[in-house]
Amino acid sequence: IRLSAAYLRDVERADGSARSQAELEGLVVFALVSTLWRPRPGTDVPGGLVSGVADYARLRAGLAPPHWTRSPSIPSPDDDDNDHDHDPWASGFSTVAFFLDWVDTHVCRDVVPALTAALVLASGSSQWSPALWEAITGVPLAAAWTAYQQDLLADVAAQRRALHMSPVGPDGLPVYEYSADMAAVDPAAAARFRLAIPDPVAWLAEATAGALRALYAGREADAPRHIAGVRLVVRDFDGVAHTVDAAIPVHGAAGAAGAAGNGTRPGKAIHVSVRYMASVFERVGQNVELLRGEMDGVMLHEAVHVVQHNGFGSAPGWFVEGLADLVRLRGGLAPPHWTRQRGGRWTDGYSRTAYFLDWLEPASAGTGTRTGIGQRVQQLNATLAMQPWTRSLFEQQMQIPAGHTMASMWDRFQASL
Repeated sequence: IRLSAAYLRDVERADGSARSQAELEGLVVFALVSTLWRPRPGTDVPGGLVSGVADYARLRAGLAPPHWTRSPSIPSPDDDDNDHDHDPWASGFSTVAFFLDWVDTHVCRDVVPALTAALVLASGSSQWSPALWEAITGVPLAAAWTAYQQDLLADVAAQRRALHMSPVGPDGLPVYEYSADMAAVDPAAAARFRLAIPDPVAWLAEATAGALRALYAGREADAPRHIAGVRLVVRDFDGVAHTVDAAIPVHGAAGAAGAAGNGTRPGKAIHVSVRYMASVFERVGQNVELLRGEMDGVMLHEAVHVVQHNGFGSAPGWFVEGLADLVRLRGGLAPPHWTRQRGGRWTDGYSRTAYFLDWLEPASAGTGTRTGIGQRVQQLNATLAMQPWTRSLFEQQMQIPAGHTMASMWDRFQASL
């Protein structure tokens, strides 16, 4: 067994000698089990199961490193956004170790010794297959993996509810802390920005409140309260705007509860480009009112990214961006160049997807208003707080008629233009 002394020294420098010693012991356990848990030739055991058993031994020995976490394993949607049958063994290592540990606790005691007897010991005669798993555990592999993932998702949702860092306003919606940072722009760019946006913090707060109303009016309990605050960052860069995770400083004793390390709490930051603002300013003939209208739409779009749910990161980009533009469209802030036009696909995102969503659940259907997004889209967004995205979930929540698919509904939408 060869171990890297340089790696262990790095661990010691970062986390101390006790952590370095535990890491050494954990690596030795992993290496020994990887050597000894050697399936018989021809058993076709997935490599992820082998590495998972090795990490399972390390986990059960109490030698799991701090960065190991029991977290949902969510596959990313492909280009066509098909539903996925995720291979439980694909990730291997600690992901499989935690799964085996869960199975041992909730489904079948001593599952690893049983697999060892069937696949590793000379007296065994089995070949790996999902049927072997079911024979040992009494539960189909796919059903066990799904139940495990549902448990993990429920744990994450419970943790988010327990955080509840943001207070609630009179309307039942979260009240975040807002701040603005314009230190990175030169005085001329800052002056032009303030010409259109005299109060950046109020502008940020108004847009975020609008996004919250659009997504959560009538279902206020679904709004995210695990976000501590939102910061506006105005700077010079290519592009328009984007939203990222950010650490929000704790202010006062009231904010100390639930604070992360170093006196911060999880929040969001919206970055807005003064370079883009300058280009718009010239394009509209230096009309401040038109500039403000465009930037109001941009900010509302980004504010949706602050408060929308995304199925633990599994929602496809076309829906994430299309929902943000739907809120902008229904809020009366669509720019002049947006048009309902033929061509493309529903997965193009942004305004093309927004118009498709608007057609699927029009305001005239009585399920929404010109400033709301409709009950179906609201429900879909709320569901994505608790479970990952699938195309079947979208079709169910959007009430796609029986016998139709997203592709056939897109064709009907195109024919209506």
